[in-house]
Amino acid sequence: MASANTPASANTQISPALPSEACGLERLPHVLNKLCQLWGRPECEAYISRLIMDSRDGSRQGLPWEVAMELMFLGELSVGRRALVASATTGVPFPQMLKRLRETSPC
Repeated sequence: MASANTPASANTQISPALPSEACGLERLPHVLNKLCQLWGRPECEAYISRLIMDSRDGSRQGLPWEVAMELMFLGELSVGRRALVASATTGVPFPQMLKRLRETSPC
C-alpha cells in the first residue's frame, strides 16, 4: 500500500469497503476516479463515450442501467460546462457555443 507521500496507481490502490447504500458509479470506483481526473476536459467526454459504446465487438459485458444513465448525464453536463466557459471566454452566445460543442462531442 502507498504511503501518504506516494500516490498509488488505480490498479494497486486498496479501496475501502463500499457502504451498503453505494449505487451507480459509486460501485465502480476505478471509473469514478478516472472521471474525476478528466473532469472539465474534452477527454472526459471521450472516456464516457468509450464506456458507453461497445468497442469490443460484442464482448463487453455492459453497464448497469443506473451507471449508464449517470454517465450520459455527466457527458451532457461536461459539454454544457465547457460551453459555458467557452462562451464567457469568446463572447459567443451560450446557445451557439453549446450547439457547436454538442456537434463535436463524442457523447
